[in-house]
Amino acid sequence: MTKVFTKSYLVLSVLGADHPGMMEDISRTCLQCNCNVLDSRAMVAGTEFTASFLLTGNWSAIAKMEAALPALEQRMGVTTMVRRTHDRAKDSETISYSVQILAKDKPGILHHATTFFTDQGINITDMYSESYLDHRTHTRMFSLNFGLEVPGNCHIGQLRERFLMFCDEHNLDAILEPFRN
Repeated sequence: MTKVFTKSYLVLSVLGADHPGMMEDISRTCLQCNCNVLDSRAMVAGTEFTASFLLTGNWSAIAKMEAALPALEQRMGVTTMVRRTHDRAKDSETISYSVQILAKDKPGILHHATTFFTDQGINITDMYSESYLDHRTHTRMFSLNFGLEVPGNCHIGQLRERFLMFCDEHNLDAILEPFRN
């Protein structure tokens, strides 16, 4: 008789002072615990390293990973936070869209954009933003990218029209398009 192992899922967040080898140490710990990294995001913010991982494994692997975290925290000088989760099934009634927003940097762009999509009943599944200096104009710019789940019953033409009005109102240049794999 073949044993069937149920996958378990763990979200791991790590925060601490940046130094070389941090990703290697975290990924080695995952491997030693027999956890697979399904998804990850990492960045250096100021002088701090921050990363989030979605790990999977059988129950034993996830328990080993949870048990290994105090040693990882001490060894690396980081803080970790974990939460068990489940596989997130894609809603067949939603359509994946991506949004790219570019504008002169000013307070409130992120808040206004997230409020717009929340008010439309649209789920933001992924986000990346950065501020940078345009070397040609020496102007501080802000770039914001979203992954969205648009409800299948949403009238895309009306959504696009409302989004363009929103962008005009806030002086944003933006693209709203279906996500292409």
